[in-house]
Amino acid sequence: MNRIIRKRMNKLRHMNGRGPFVAVLFVLAGLAAGVFAAERSSRIRGGSPVMGMAEGRADGSNRADDGGLSKQWESEPAEEETLLVGRFLYVKLEEYGSSLPYYDAEGSELGRFFQGDLLEVLPWDGEMAPVYYNEDCDVAYVEARFLSEEEPGRLTLPAVRPTLTPEEAGIVSVHIRKEQRELELLSDGEVIATYSVGLGGWPWDTKIAKGDSRTPEGTYYVCVRKDDSRFHLALGLSYPNKEDASRGLENGVITKRQKRAIDQAIDAGIQPPWDTGLGGAIMIHGCSEEGIGAERDWTAGCIAVDDAVIDILWEYCRLGTEVIIDP
Repeated sequence: MNRIIRKRMNKLRHMNGRGPFVAVLFVLAGLAAGVFAAERSSRIRGGSPVMGMAEGRADGSNRADDGGLSKQWESEPAEEETLLVGRFLYVKLEEYGSSLPYYDAEGSELGRFFQGDLLEVLPWDGEMAPVYYNEDCDVAYVEARFLSEEEPGRLTLPAVRPTLTPEEAGIVSVHIRKEQRELELLSDGEVIATYSVGLGGWPWDTKIAKGDSRTPEGTYYVCVRKDDSRFHLALGLSYPNKEDASRGLENGVITKRQKRAIDQAIDAGIQPPWDTGLGGAIMIHGCSEEGIGAERDWTAGCIAVDDAVIDILWEYCRLGTEVIIDP
């Protein structure tokens, strides 16, 4: 029973935020089913456990008349496994793209954990720590130095210099892939550098309205360069574009007059209105005051990079630089 309960609690720990209540009901239902099964078994054996102990038989014994089943249960006692309860620690690695192997007792690799994985770690003494690595609570071993009490951010690509200087580069453009959290800097369509990015607090889906914390998706251009940004440096993007405006008008987010103003600004290659219901001021910028850059999704819809990266992009991205943002 302990193993069954622990399996279900493990499932509860790994469920996302949409279903913890359902998971709790599932665990409680399992416990109730176990109690019902125990009561049913006791009835088959001749009554409740309490009645079997309290009521003696005519021959002086304290065993209920169960046709010999009690003797069978006594000779085959149920084994109950006791599992240790560990503490939960995060996997905290050091290099982008790295992973943490875990091993069995003989030292054979069983698999790998990744940055930010939450593990149940048992007490250890030495360089290797025992952890439960599956829902059956089987034990594996990992290097203890890669365990952390604090949740780490994602690992980021280093801020390397592009393979071409600004003078050597041709037509510069930027390609952002949201799912990969990566920004590619291109010259004449060829990638000359790749960097990690952080996105809006709701990183999924395209931006549809002011305050939704989403990073937009589509084709834009650099329409503003801000060297006095509170995020170090910032390259403002031409959001909303014509497609955003059409969707906003259809959804009743903006008026026809506002859509017309957006369309005219895009045709002129300047900053579109940022004060409509669609929102605006979407920028590629540096770190927050707390030093958070690309390792988390924390912005109000902007694209965040490390300060060293925005310094590089500032050199290459002039007004009008094309920026494509893909899902």
